Amino acid sequence: MYQETPNKESYYIHRQQHTCRNCGGIGHIYKSCPQPIMSFGIICYRINEDKIEYLMIQRRDSLSFMEFIRGKYDLNNIEYIKRLMSNMTAFERELLLVDYFDDLWNKVWYQPYIPKQTQEFLDAKDRFIKLRKGFYIQNQFITMYKLLKTVETKYTEPEWGFPKGRRRLKEKDVDCAIREFCEETGFKPNELNVLENYSSYEEIFYGTNDIQYRHVYYIATLTSNPFRRIIIDPNNPHQAREVRQVEWFSAEDVLKKIREHNVERKQLFIQAHKQVIQQYDLSK
Repeated sequence: MYQETPNKESYYIHRQQHTCRNCGGIGHIYKSCPQPIMSFGIICYRINEDKIEYLMIQRRDSLSFMEFIRGKYDLNNIEYIKRLMSNMTAFERELLLVDYFDDLWNKVWYQPYIPKQTQEFLDAKDRFIKLRKGFYIQNQFITMYKLLKTVETKYTEPEWGFPKGRRRLKEKDVDCAIREFCEETGFKPNELNVLENYSSYEEIFYGTNDIQYRHVYYIATLTSNPFRRIIIDPNNPHQAREVRQVEWFSAEDVLKKIREHNVERKQLFIQAHKQVIQQYDLSK
């Protein structure tokens, strides 16, 4: 059957129709985006007995534990594997030695069983089993147990941070931030007031995986019942899969909860807190 070869003009128009889910730009897709991986979130505050408090979420699993179980490492890059292990919690490190890989995979994805053995699953399982059994690299026998013994961890709990996430296709930045906040905290969109007179704040950094990220945060308050108890809903898949706890903290405690290597996030929060203080003083 004859099929007309598209000319350069129609090819260009077709490319122009592509919208990137990452940066929102036209003419390319997510996987070929030249920008850092972007997320949008909310720094929400309340006034409690004349003191400013901020809402934070704790991840259900540490980022490094998730990267490791998903097989996002090269078996030949021992230093990177050790870096991942050093950023896991002590409990997660124990799980690596005693649990079956399938159980760890289900834990990370918050599922009762493996519905489909994807290529990502098979590759990750192969790396995990090889590392647990041990293999030779440069005439040195490497095992998971040996690596865990050579690197320590100071962490007893997964990371704390502000609710955030990646945008959906053609979703506006602030709409993404609101949606992610509501999915992770359980609040409704009409209970959140994003303050338009506040600046947005962003951090650009390289993660432990050497990938560059850009996170943009908006300042917001709750429109009703800011002191209600926040409970993790096991029937909310977004929340149950990603969130362990949701709590309010003073500015001092926020800085303590952010891990020490997240320098950009600490600096971002300090600047945001200064603006909140200024606006709060003006409103008195």
